[in-house]
Amino acid sequence: MKMQENVAKNTKSIRPRKHYFDLMRVIAAICVILLHVSAGGLQADVRSSEWAVSNFFCGSVRWVVPVFIMISGSLFLSSEKPFERIVRENVKHMALVYLFWSTAYAVIGSVQSLMHGQSFSALGFIKEIVVGHFHLWFFYLIIGMYLLIPFMRMIVRKKSLFKYYLCLAFVFHICLPQAISLIGLANEGYGETLGSLVERMNMFMVTGYPFYFMLGYYLDTTNRISLPLSLALLLVGLGATCGGTAAISAWKGETLQTIYTSANLNVLLESVGVFCCVKYLGNRLIRTEASVKLLRMLSSLSLGVYVVHPIALRACGRFGLDALAFNPALAIPLTTLLSVVLSFGAAYVLRLIPPVRRHFL
Repeated sequence: MKMQENVAKNTKSIRPRKHYFDLMRVIAAICVILLHVSAGGLQADVRSSEWAVSNFFCGSVRWVVPVFIMISGSLFLSSEKPFERIVRENVKHMALVYLFWSTAYAVIGSVQSLMHGQSFSALGFIKEIVVGHFHLWFFYLIIGMYLLIPFMRMIVRKKSLFKYYLCLAFVFHICLPQAISLIGLANEGYGETLGSLVERMNMFMVTGYPFYFMLGYYLDTTNRISLPLSLALLLVGLGATCGGTAAISAWKGETLQTIYTSANLNVLLESVGVFCCVKYLGNRLIRTEASVKLLRMLSSLSLGVYVVHPIALRACGRFGLDALAFNPALAIPLTTLLSVVLSFGAAYVLRLIPPVRRHFL
């Protein structure tokens, strides 16, 4: 009898896998590459068609990091996994992945410097490892989110407190920073003054990615945002990001990524739109056993794709393939496609190595 109760308890604790999260990871991994490819095209003249095309692609995928964070937030905040295990397993794993790949990129950078006749600096090498390659900052972010999970769990479990937090974070992480940055473009003095006044309130608890971490949990556990509304939010967000960046950059005569960051309403709309669209459509599209198996395999490669994709981009660059190699409307998708194939291929091969698969991917 006791054994049956334990089996029932264990069965009840096992949550069904949400396959739309696998789909989100795969889409986001591809769009990270698209983001970094298209960003290179922003070096063109802001009045050129090349810049306009690059801005369209780059502005359309600003949701990538928020959605990655929202996926983690939903999974961890809905889980009963003890915090001690999260530290022992997840925090440790992310730290090991970061250390391994940061060291790898530091070695590659040092070898290239030596090949160009530059001297080796041990202090500089250590600094490269600590600071990390340009894309590895995400690991510091996700480790920080993991360490805040006990506090965030307390918030999300109290409905009124959770809603209050989301409202407060919406005002201080999204609305006020965007208003201040836009005012600063028109009058730098006014922007700095307003910014300093808000900073005096020290609302740091609600001015960062914990907002997106908990928002992911909220969006995954509610059905208040329908598919039509999700599509509308996505289109409005994309239009505001691309159109707003074009207008601001044309006004100032240079590329300004003021509204590209996650602390902007337009990026929030993009992120919510993508998250909810994939949530609804994923359940409809992922039905066969073959599609589930393929999706899970590709999803398992997403972290590997993220850490290795700069190498794929560099390989494409060696053959003269980048956003401005020729017409960006063709060069950006082509470079992205080739980089995606190389990145997923490299991630797949690396996962065949047991120690790498267990500890560094």
